[in-house]
Amino acid sequence: MSNSFDKTETTQKTSIWDSLKKIRSQVQEVFAGDHIDTSTLMDLEEILILSDTGPRVAAEITKEISARMRDTNKPHGGKESTAILREIIKEKIE
Repeated sequence: MSNSFDKTETTQKTSIWDSLKKIRSQVQEVFAGDHIDTSTLMDLEEILILSDTGPRVAAEITKEISARMRDTNKPHGGKESTAILREIIKEKIE
């Protein structure tokens, strides 16, 4: 996983759209595997914190993803986990 705050990248000015594209890419990279585990969720939480979500909200999101995956009792790959993340973020915004 690449660091969102790499010094070589922060010296260049980027648009909000470039930043969002990078975050999306990092999330897709984290969820690229067939199995989501604690390490994967920790990586996601780090991405969320570094994207200015904040530690409290990032922890809430990853905890909720974990709970929803556990409640369904089926394996979750990248697409399913991304869909769950999208639902949770949408709920928090509304």
